[in-house]
Amino acid sequence: MGGESTALTLQAAREVRKAWERFVTGDDTQLEHVRPAIRASWQRSRHAGVNPQLRQLPTVWTPEEIERKCRQHEHLLDAGGEAIARLSQKFPLGAFFTGIVDKQGTLLSVAAPPQERDTLADVNGFPGAGLQEHLIGTNGAAMALYLKRPYVMHWYEHYAEIGHQWGGGVAPIHSACGETLGAFGLSTCQAEAYTPIFELVTAVATFIEKRIGQFEERAHFEVLQELNRYLLKCPDSPLLALCPHGCILGLSPAMAKLVTSQQPERLIGRFLRDVRDFRFEGLLPPMDRDSSEPYESRLWFPQKEKACATTVIPVSKEGHEAGLVVVARSPQHSVSPKATKLV
Repeated sequence: MGGESTALTLQAAREVRKAWERFVTGDDTQLEHVRPAIRASWQRSRHAGVNPQLRQLPTVWTPEEIERKCRQHEHLLDAGGEAIARLSQKFPLGAFFTGIVDKQGTLLSVAAPPQERDTLADVNGFPGAGLQEHLIGTNGAAMALYLKRPYVMHWYEHYAEIGHQWGGGVAPIHSACGETLGAFGLSTCQAEAYTPIFELVTAVATFIEKRIGQFEERAHFEVLQELNRYLLKCPDSPLLALCPHGCILGLSPAMAKLVTSQQPERLIGRFLRDVRDFRFEGLLPPMDRDSSEPYESRLWFPQKEKACATTVIPVSKEGHEAGLVVVARSPQHSVSPKATKLV
């Protein structure tokens, strides 16, 4: 944990509680017992206007959005369910709550011990509830996603009162190309989040990533097959294959000639947001679209002051978004467009 201990003694917990009580009244002078990362998160939470007396999670998705988001994250949820089932065979989970959030920190799924379901209802801990830092302050999911690493938290380290009875750990989950997909968490109510939590959430996240990677490997192959089909149809067209997160999977010889890189093959495996040779206007990742129909976008080569219209073809695998194939027309000289958000 980057040099921070996952353990918290009872005395240290009392000191953190005193520091929190002072902090929420505006006293920032006695935070020496608060871990630096927690301290920084408290500051961000206060600056965001989070109510430290908050006792329920806010609902940020409608029922329709919950259904749609869960369909989009089906592989994440299926892998998470398998991981939890395997974990429960080796480790008693009777007192633990488990949850999976998306990359923004909204709950996709949650499971509670039968005797604790009322507790879950009391805090509105259901799919569609938001755990984002700017909504509920410092919490395990927000910390793990912000720091991009597994994180364990205890009681009064949470900024809002909703977390003061809870302890647990959260680990981010990544795609095969390194994009953050969400996070897995393991929590317990009114008990210490003890040392094995860190190892458990890390192991579960690794298992989920492996399962998702197996699907993505097949999906990437499908996208490259589609690229090859279009290469046979349009051998002189600039073509590009992308994963759903904007990672470049392949490009045609015509596309390679248009980029300024000495070795255009080095673009493979990079995200569009990190590429300076070209950029898109109007390109949407599959998960941000409601339709699988082809659509139009525009490809801009700033150093050559050229642009070309493109057709973007979404590719599916087993009913899920596998990626995109971009078919570009002949480039023309153009004025520079305004900077736009990339995938």
